[in-house]
This record gives sequence, structure tokens and C-alpha cells, in this order.
Amino acid sequence: MLVGALMISTFIFAQHDAAPQKHRGDRGETMKTVLSLDDTQYSSIKEINRKYEEKSKTLRKDSTMKRDDKFKAYKDMNEQRQSEIGKVLTPEQTTKWTAYKKERVEKRKAEGEKRMKDREESLRKDLSLTDDQANKLKAADKDAQDKHKKVTEDHDKKVKSILSDEQYKKMNDMKSKHRHGLRRGHHKK
Repeated sequence: MLVGALMISTFIFAQHDAAPQKHRGDRGETMKTVLSLDDTQYSSIKEINRKYEEKSKTLRKDSTMKRDDKFKAYKDMNEQRQSEIGKVLTPEQTTKWTAYKKERVEKRKAEGEKRMKDREESLRKDLSLTDDQANKLKAADKDAQDKHKKVTEDHDKKVKSILSDEQYKKMNDMKSKHRHGLRRGHHKK
């Protein structure tokens, strides 16, 4: 039972870490501060961000797309947004912004690795695990995550083959609303 509980907690943490991060703060404000944007640049970038936020909301609500297709669409949309922003910035600002983003990515990666290491150390200590046990547990968790992903994908394909496109879209909309409600604490008691 303990191993099962550990696997479930690992899934929860892994899903939380893999979930798309909600935008924190105003990107335009961050760019204005980091790059010393003038008012014209700032308003142009705010407009670009607003436009792509609307496109992103529309894409997020599209329940007919497969996860991989949606990921590619987000990636393409981000590249388009970056291209439009690049036209507003000076070459020096572009260089500075690229360095700033790279630094942020490295910082988030280091923070994530630290959280994972802290979790592993906590388990190791609390359960008095040997190195061999810790390594086997880590491998078992990775294997279970991979299998869970495959089962989820197979289930989705099977459901899609059973339902009409309209039913499939409606079901995914219902799931999305349910998940959104649970995340926001609006679940029924």
C-alpha cells in the first residue's frame, strides 16, 4: 500500500510539474522594466500579447484537437508572437530579452530539479531507503508514468472511435469544465 501511495503522489507531482504554467503577471510590464521600453513599444507589445492571449483561449477551448496537435499549435502561435514582438524591439533589446528568458528557463529548471531532489531525499529519509531501493523506486515511478500516459492515449483513441465528433467534443468540454472547477475549488460538497 505504501508503494501505491508513493506512486500516486509521484503521479500527482509529475502532473502538476508538467501542467502548463499559468501566466504570472503582465509580460508587457516585465518587458517594460527589463528592456526600458518606450510608451509606443510598450503599447504595441501589450496589444500583441492581448491578441495572442485571445487566440490561446480559443485554442484551449478546442476539445476536438489531439494533445500533440494542440501542443504544436501553441508552439507555432508562440513563434508568431515572438516574431511580431521582435519587430517592435531594437536589436539590443532583442539580445537582452533573449538572455533574460534563457536565465529564467535555467532558474525554473534548477528550482524544479531542487524540488525533485528534496522529494527524493525526504522519501529516502522518511522510509529509510537504501540507495538500491531509492533507485528502483525511481525507475518504477518512471515506468508507471510512461504506462499511464500510454493507457490514457489508448483510452482516448478508443473513446474517439466510439463517439461522434460532436459527442467527443461535448464530452471533452464537460471534462474541461469539471477539471477547471476542481482546480479553482468549485467542486461540489
